[in-house]
Amino acid sequence: MQIPEEIQGKFRELKSYRGSSSRINYLLDRCRELQYVEPHLAFYFSDAARRIARDSKLPDQETFCLRMNGICKFAAHEYTEAIQIFHKALSRYVRAKDWLGEAKAHQNIGAAYRAMGQVDKAEIEYRLTEAYARDEGDKELLMTVLNNLGTLFTTLNRSKEALEAYSECLSIAERLDNAVIRARITENIAEIYAFLGDEETGISWSQRSLALHRLNGDTMGIALTLSNLGRIYRSRGDIDDALEMLTESLNVMSRLKDDHSSARIMSDLGLALLEKGHVKQAHTIVNKAVSIFRKSNDVEREIRCIVSLADISRKMGNQQQSLKHLLYAKEQTKKIQNPVLLVDVEQKLADAANDSNQRAKAIEHLQTAVQLASTNLLHDLTAQLHRHLSDAYSRIGDWENALVHERMASEAQRTFDAEIRANHAKVLQIQLDLERLSRERERTERKNESLQQSLEQKEGAMNVNIIALTEKNELLAELMNEINAILSAPSRNRTQLLITTLSRMELRLRRGNELSNLSNQLVEVRDSQLKNLTQKFPTITANEIKLVKLLRLNLHSKQISELLNIGVHSAEIYRYRLRKKLNIPPKMSIVTYLQLLD
Repeated sequence: MQIPEEIQGKFRELKSYRGSSSRINYLLDRCRELQYVEPHLAFYFSDAARRIARDSKLPDQETFCLRMNGICKFAAHEYTEAIQIFHKALSRYVRAKDWLGEAKAHQNIGAAYRAMGQVDKAEIEYRLTEAYARDEGDKELLMTVLNNLGTLFTTLNRSKEALEAYSECLSIAERLDNAVIRARITENIAEIYAFLGDEETGISWSQRSLALHRLNGDTMGIALTLSNLGRIYRSRGDIDDALEMLTESLNVMSRLKDDHSSARIMSDLGLALLEKGHVKQAHTIVNKAVSIFRKSNDVEREIRCIVSLADISRKMGNQQQSLKHLLYAKEQTKKIQNPVLLVDVEQKLADAANDSNQRAKAIEHLQTAVQLASTNLLHDLTAQLHRHLSDAYSRIGDWENALVHERMASEAQRTFDAEIRANHAKVLQIQLDLERLSRERERTERKNESLQQSLEQKEGAMNVNIIALTEKNELLAELMNEINAILSAPSRNRTQLLITTLSRMELRLRRGNELSNLSNQLVEVRDSQLKNLTQKFPTITANEIKLVKLLRLNLHSKQISELLNIGVHSAEIYRYRLRKKLNIPPKMSIVTYLQLLD
């Protein structure tokens, strides 16, 4: 295998790793670093890892590396090769009876089919993954595949199924406290609202999602949410706001150097520019998006952009070029299984035919479109197309057919309106479920906090008992030494020695009374002080916090060593490391520093 010059240095580092597993892990870590940045280079690492696993007779690791090869090909938009590799991995997982690996391979295959526009095949693969996740109770995997299914259904205008998938996915994300998925689902629900025609609520959900993405530091999420906001603003006619959102989205995406995702934003930006009247700019940016999608084998998005180019050419008065784009788009639709896009192309062809006064040809395209829409239960598109057909028949004086299609439009509209009402109710239920789960999480957090406080109190009492026991052991040892000394001393000195010993015992008894208050003090060394400390130094560990509590009570190193079951020297080292982490000035004691935090 010829290794590219730019990564030869990384392969030279491999020589310092001994053992097959450590070498494989090193190569896979390098692969993950490059996977979505330079996928072709990442492939060299995953394939090198696969070869080591094969030569070392590590079949499980070899299969995993093989699947990583497929992911690299997927990231490089080489979907056909990716699917072939995923199928090889799948057959290995099946032979090994590795059901989790099998489920993940199905999900990978589904993603590749989805990227190719083969939505029927994608759904089958996703459903296989879903079945496994449900059978095995794998919530993380189920959450991921439900999100994938939701986005797939949204693309196909199957909003009811999309909402069902999103609802369950959101519920799992709440229970697992997965902030990233929660933000994504919130944005996906915004898209559903936009589809339902409720742009205001869609904007509200998008803004909520944007805040979550910013809180999570998810740059990709921020860019895509801004893009979605731009689409919603454009759909309601706020072109200036749309341009602002889409331009900001493209700027954010440029930081990630992800050409494919940038092209998705460009396609929306081009349409907004077209509606604003900036035709030449729209043509330039959409044309650039087409090149990127074509290079990455994203047929579905390429077709969408070609349709946009047809609209731009029509706006420029170039009807011939517009028709050429549409015919090319129709030819490309044979490669995909997206009925919504097929309907759109047929409708655009009908518009082109009308522009050329080819009334019969326009009706033919509309009939094809309405049949596709009706067959795929796209009720909103069906209603629109029947109205267009009614208008087309009216133009040629065929009033009977015009009336038939007007009635069919009304029927399809009633079905769609009922679907809309059901979807609104579903979205409302999702919102209620979200609020309920949020309250449940807050109650759980409060309960956990209460349990933690109780635990700290018990821990404090236990520490007091340990200190008291230590004190008693020290006292008994000293008494034994003193009694032996008294027995060995001359008789004239014994009385004075006994008086001294009794005084020391009385002092120790008073020390025991002081220890009885130590438990309350340990409990008090918490709350505001420790909260300030952990906020200022988020990397502080649980053991260091325990050390802080003991130091705050003025315990010396010997007592701390006995409480923590470590040597006195180790206790001194812990104190030194704590000082260094807290940046305590050399002339200030730790106790004084901690008191300043109160």
